[in-house]
Amino acid sequence: MERLIWIIFTGAVIGLAAELLVRSSRRLRGKLLLWCGLIGAVIGDVFLGEWGIQYGALYLLPAIVGAFTFVVIGLILRSIFIEPNDPRN
Repeated sequence: MERLIWIIFTGAVIGLAAELLVRSSRRLRGKLLLWCGLIGAVIGDVFLGEWGIQYGALYLLPAIVGAFTFVVIGLILRSIFIEPNDPRN
């Protein structure tokens, strides 16, 4: 249970940081990058396994790599599907 809490925390921090870094004058549609960070951290932890720095029950590198990868994918998808259709452009 402690491991899941740390995975969620890591993904949320990375997702929120990405939301703040790419914030433009337009209002973001939902919390896409937050969810990408959360999902990426969980998937990174599951598929990349146990390597790197360990903090408590969490291996940080797989969660960070997974969250970062999914945030980048979310940014690409947002630029393709959401921003071109924005009527405020």
